[in-house]
Amino acid sequence: MPDEIATEETDRGIFKKVGIKLLKIFVKKKVIRPKMRELAINLENKQLAFRGNDFEQVKYGILCHCLPDFELEAVKELDSSKRHLLFLHGTGSSTKSSFGDLKDSEDWKNYTSEYGLNQILAFQHRTLSTSPLENVLDLVSQLPDEIELDLISQSRGGLVSDVFARFCTDPRGFDTAELGVLVDHDRDRDVEVIKELQSLMESKKITIHKVVRVASPANGTTLASKRLNLFLNVTFNLIGLATGQAGNPIFITFKEMIMEAVACKDDVDVLPGLEAMNPKSPFIKALNYQGSEIVIQSPLYVVGGSSELSLRFKSLVVLVGKFFFLDKNDLVVDTESMKWGQ
Repeated sequence: MPDEIATEETDRGIFKKVGIKLLKIFVKKKVIRPKMRELAINLENKQLAFRGNDFEQVKYGILCHCLPDFELEAVKELDSSKRHLLFLHGTGSSTKSSFGDLKDSEDWKNYTSEYGLNQILAFQHRTLSTSPLENVLDLVSQLPDEIELDLISQSRGGLVSDVFARFCTDPRGFDTAELGVLVDHDRDRDVEVIKELQSLMESKKITIHKVVRVASPANGTTLASKRLNLFLNVTFNLIGLATGQAGNPIFITFKEMIMEAVACKDDVDVLPGLEAMNPKSPFIKALNYQGSEIVIQSPLYVVGGSSELSLRFKSLVVLVGKFFFLDKNDLVVDTESMKWGQ
């Protein structure tokens, strides 16, 4: 919304300006942000629903058996005497979308042969409306005591994997200094979940043997940073100048509504799952705190890469990605970020 509206009446101008500013704040806090959260939850329900579960009653995630065609079936009982393989999918995705292409591969045959079909699991979880910490809380609560696991994660699933591995290594999950980072930034909900996990992990004794992380935003991604806001703002301004609409109140209102919707990704109270991937997020800072007392023993295998230019139309997309990220990337995650974490 524009900051003011031109009028011939000048004596009440200051009150009109104040009124409009208050209206803008009200629209942002009471309309756009709650609506964005509602839309995110509805989107998750549609993406994550599987046969027999519409996902509407699922809080943060649900542990499932992964069937041969990558369809899911909610876990009822697990044999904790056998080692299991657990898939953790990416942002705005699902197990089938992230890993479904494996089903006709030699790798999938090897997995089913090594683990057995009943020992292949997937954690179907919310990635927009909940934080990685909340995801892990639901995951741990659904796993039996003393189970042994290998993990394969894709994209944001790597953050869930890192948090999970921390608590399986040390029931504290985060040491005093790392908790201090969250406390200093008023991350009350994060601290609350960590304390719940600490209590839960005292008796769980879950073992993680190895972790494979594919394209994880382990140190955040530029795509979730303030640079996206700046990039869109500049783009809108250029469009406004090019079309002569820069001063049009309707154009300005449309621009500000879009910008506010995008800004929701930085609000931990609206879209905590996306905020957790912002390189400036206190969560990312705590997760990558140098000198941590939490030393994870399970080996980590990082699968990363970057998009490269070629003589095809797709190269235009890669080129835009280079300008936006300013470094190597796979169009979603900075390549350097994939090496951090755990």
